[in-house]
Amino acid sequence: ADARRKWADPKVKASVVRTLIDALDNLRPAEVAMVVDRLWAAGPSVGAEGVSVQRLIELAERIEQLERMASRGEADPYELGDEARTVRSRMRMYARDARLYPGVDLPFFDLL
Repeated sequence: ADARRKWADPKVKASVVRTLIDALDNLRPAEVAMVVDRLWAAGPSVGAEGVSVQRLIELAERIEQLERMASRGEADPYELGDEARTVRSRMRMYARDARLYPGVDLPFFDLL
């Protein structure tokens, strides 16, 4: 229920797009938005394991938490940066699941 509520919230989707733009820095922002649009169109339970959108939402929330911690100086900047890189790597993995769904041709997926 919580996953479906978050999936339906446009602010949550915008947060995922914003954080994925950093994670998929080899793609243009419009291409990242197309990836997210494809996943969102497939519903809240997508991907090979049925959790890709849910995981992207959780990971975007974690990135935002790390950003808040960094802005307040609450942790070692190196450790925060290291965790952020790990989280972005996981986001890339879940974003690849957009390949599983029909829609707009996304030739740039070879770059993911």
